[in-house]
Amino acid sequence: MKLLTRIPGKEYFISLFVIGAALFITFSIIIYRHYDDASKFNQWVLVDYEMARQARLLESNLLNMETSVRGYLLTGDQGFLEPYNQAAPMVNKQLDYFRQLSLQEGYPASTFDIWRTRIDSFHRLLATQISDGPDYNHPQLVHAIKEQKAQMDVLRRLIETTIVYRVQNLNLQLSAVRAKANEFLWIMLAGTALAITAMFLVTLAIVGLIARGQRARQEIERTEERFRAVMSGINDGIYDYHPLEQRVEYSDALRNMVGYNEEEFPNNLEAPNRYIHPDDLKAVWEMLDRYARHEIPHYACTFRILHKDGSWRWILSRGVGFWNQQGVMTRMIGIHSDITEHKKREEELEALNSELETYTYIASHDLRSPLVNLKGFARELEISLDKVKPIIAKFEPSVSEFDRQALVQTFERDIPEALGFIIKSVARMDSLTTAVLDLSRIGKREYQRVFVDVNVLVKKCLDALAYEITQKNIEVDIQNLPPIYSDPLALEQVFSNLLDNAVKYMQPGRPGKITIFATRTSADITYTIEDNGRGIDNADFSKIFEIFRRARNTENVRGLGMGMAFVRATVRKLSGTIWCSSTVGQGTTFFVRLPSSLLKEQST
Repeated sequence: MKLLTRIPGKEYFISLFVIGAALFITFSIIIYRHYDDASKFNQWVLVDYEMARQARLLESNLLNMETSVRGYLLTGDQGFLEPYNQAAPMVNKQLDYFRQLSLQEGYPASTFDIWRTRIDSFHRLLATQISDGPDYNHPQLVHAIKEQKAQMDVLRRLIETTIVYRVQNLNLQLSAVRAKANEFLWIMLAGTALAITAMFLVTLAIVGLIARGQRARQEIERTEERFRAVMSGINDGIYDYHPLEQRVEYSDALRNMVGYNEEEFPNNLEAPNRYIHPDDLKAVWEMLDRYARHEIPHYACTFRILHKDGSWRWILSRGVGFWNQQGVMTRMIGIHSDITEHKKREEELEALNSELETYTYIASHDLRSPLVNLKGFARELEISLDKVKPIIAKFEPSVSEFDRQALVQTFERDIPEALGFIIKSVARMDSLTTAVLDLSRIGKREYQRVFVDVNVLVKKCLDALAYEITQKNIEVDIQNLPPIYSDPLALEQVFSNLLDNAVKYMQPGRPGKITIFATRTSADITYTIEDNGRGIDNADFSKIFEIFRRARNTENVRGLGMGMAFVRATVRKLSGTIWCSSTVGQGTTFFVRLPSSLLKEQST
């Protein structure tokens, strides 16, 4: 399954789709912009062309009107007015159309009004000349023709200027259109090349995915073969449970484990109910139900099942569940392991431990009796010595100096010193037997599983050591410590011992520092206590967790050599581990790892 997660599949296709879609949209926008620009250029070209054409037609009609009236004035023939009569109405229509085009293009109306004024003036002149009729008075005729020609020249210059401007603008627009067309052509070529490249890359990705998929299937097949080989080698049975369908499937290895065939142990829920020990059946289903409701993080259950030969076999059942979006468990796959032999060894070991605890308890109590006697008789000797000293003092003047010195040496020095050694040894032996009893009680005590704020617990332990911490000028750095579900008293004893050792074994002559922090994984939490104290020699690592054993550089520090043995036993009882790393003269770091499966803060 891990191999499949490494193969790029859906993510690759989504990425390629997003990139392709983005490129397609960008390409479409570019094409649309070029299309829009081309449309605008085309529209401008058409407007320029139409205005130039209309200006040319207007000029032609005005010339027709002028020549028609001139012919009439010179000949008096009404036939010459025919072109005038045809062109005059067209001029007005062309002016209106020309004005509409000008305003549409954004030219101001004042420009057109100049045209309109001059053309109306020219039109009125021609109309007046027509209404006055031909006049053969040569000077007046020449004047009329000159006036007519002068106004026509002005109009022609205005119209020709517009035509030239429009033609120039038309040429510029055509050049721009050709440039846009070339640019559009290159864009199309680039887009085509990009599309071909994208198709090639997609094809390569698909071919790669197919090849990787084939390799993944081959790897899965090899993994399944190895899994079947391993499962057949360890003789564990597999089950596949579907709660919603109330359907279950058992492997042949699971049936062989209890000696039944498929007919005797069919794929249904009645089979295990029939063969599981009546005293264990309810607990099995309750644990499964708690696991399905997420009340416990892992499913691991032990129970007895009836073998076909009539014996009861101990089975360890473990499984992994799968839940839908509504939080309902839809499937569970697990294995059954035969732990009958392990259970027997466990029972034997428990019996041996019980006997050992009994022997330890008896031995400790039997040792206390002579210790009490020794302590009592030592006290009696002290009292008797105090009574004898005044009596001996009375006889000192009558004895020789040598005998007097012998009496003083015996009664003032030797006997008190011997009694002091006896009393101290009795006290130390009493402490050792008490420590042995405390150590033996670790296995008997019932441990709780409650929410523990480790930050508060550690501060409580440090408060008890506040005087020594202040006297030795020790800096304590407590980083955020994650909480845990565990036994608060046991944890307090563990941290108290570790912090007490860190304070006791500081290096004299330099400021001390203790750092407490934690690291957390999905499986466990590791609490770390780091100091810059004396450190522990590598040769002493094997001693520090043993009973009555201490490192070599601790002679001038109080202690019985029981603390770390007590800590290790307590941590083991909490299903954890403890270890350390150290350098002589630099400091020591202790690590306490506890399973994070005990955590429940997510559900609280």
